[in-house]
Amino acid sequence: MEAEPTPKKHGHRQKTLFKNSGRTVALFVLDAGAGLAEHATSGIVTVQAIEGELDVTAGGEGYHLRAGMLLVMAPGVRHDVRAQSRAVFLLQVSLATKPPTPQNP
Repeated sequence: MEAEPTPKKHGHRQKTLFKNSGRTVALFVLDAGAGLAEHATSGIVTVQAIEGELDVTAGGEGYHLRAGMLLVMAPGVRHDVRAQSRAVFLLQVSLATKPPTPQNP
């Protein structure tokens, strides 16, 4: 992603790796000091640090993530992400899906 000719937006690049049935998996690369502004989603969110160090504020609590660490957030939790150093992380969002409707024979 870093070798792509498109310039980084606000110090980060992202690429959606998978999107189907209410699940999205995206890879993010953040420059040191770059981040994602506070936001929330209606699904379960996981942030898995792959390289570097991230500071995540979720629900008013601060979390420091290093490579290999995983943070799981419940739906609706407001959160932001800031890279302390160049960082790579995987973001997953899993929206609730409706249970299948029973079929009458």
